[in-house]
This record gives sequence, C-alpha cells and structure tokens, in this order.
Amino acid sequence: MIVTNELMPSEKQAKLLGETGPTGPVFMINLVKFKEKAIYEDRRDTNLTGKEAYRLYGQDVTQVQCRSCFWYTYH
Repeated sequence: MIVTNELMPSEKQAKLLGETGPTGPVFMINLVKFKEKAIYEDRRDTNLTGKEAYRLYGQDVTQVQCRSCFWYTYH
C-alpha cells in the first residue's frame, strides 16, 4: 500500500482519485478537528462553526473531484 500525504494534489493525482485502484476503489480518510468558530484566511466575517464551514467545503469538493464520495461526520 502506498500512503501519500499531500495538501494539494497534482492534476494527475486528482484525476487518479476518480479511478479504480489496482485492487478496487481508492479510499481517503480525513481526520479533522473543528474550531468552535470558522476562521477564514481572508478574514471574512462569518457565523459558521468550523464543522459547518467544512461541510460546505465538502459539498463543493465532491462536485469537482469525486464521482462517488461518501461523507460521514461522526458525532
């Protein structure tokens, strides 16, 4: 198994995420910790929690990168 830690995948890596791996589908797990209030790099004002901001991000990303992504938030 090859494990790669990449913040921003290359174009080739992003394309490979949508393809079947050598022995089946590719799985990606994000272990994240949420801030009580979302903080954006551009310092925009928001009332979102970190969890709510991440959920919005996830909705956008799955439209671009994944054909069949499953998002589950553990409570």
